[in-house]
Amino acid sequence: MAVADRSSDPTLAAVQPHEQAHADALRQSVLASPELTQAVERIRGGESLEGMCMRFSRARPKSHAKALAMLSAYLADSDAADTRTLAASSSVDVCGGEAALAAYCRHCPHGILGNDRQGRPILYRGYGQCKLWELDKEGVDGVTALRLNKWVTERMADYMGH
Repeated sequence: MAVADRSSDPTLAAVQPHEQAHADALRQSVLASPELTQAVERIRGGESLEGMCMRFSRARPKSHAKALAMLSAYLADSDAADTRTLAASSSVDVCGGEAALAAYCRHCPHGILGNDRQGRPILYRGYGQCKLWELDKEGVDGVTALRLNKWVTERMADYMGH
């Protein structure tokens, strides 16, 4: 796998030495496992392996084992849910109609607020006010709400160039 161009990947901009060391260790663990390496290639789309490892090492900065477990679970879930297809779908298709999408947006507001000083997008997600039982009354069950949450995450990854 080729090394990522840091100038075009905002995840790899302004990396601290300790973050780089943690991400490098995670990358070596991935490369040591043919199954993980193949899963990364299936799932990562335009995201570099370095960028993906940086994201997961930042998500679990104090534990290499937890970062690796989180990455492994993400890859398994993405394979099972066919995440690449999900990201290419429209939000209306993911939730099953305009009314369901409108209900989801009312209960789970989200949007891109802009970029931070390092050029990374800032995503607002108002999940604290989301009441799944209210969503269910409006025709959006928990499985659909989870798929929409995954869709938002995958679209954000596309927005960031991953």
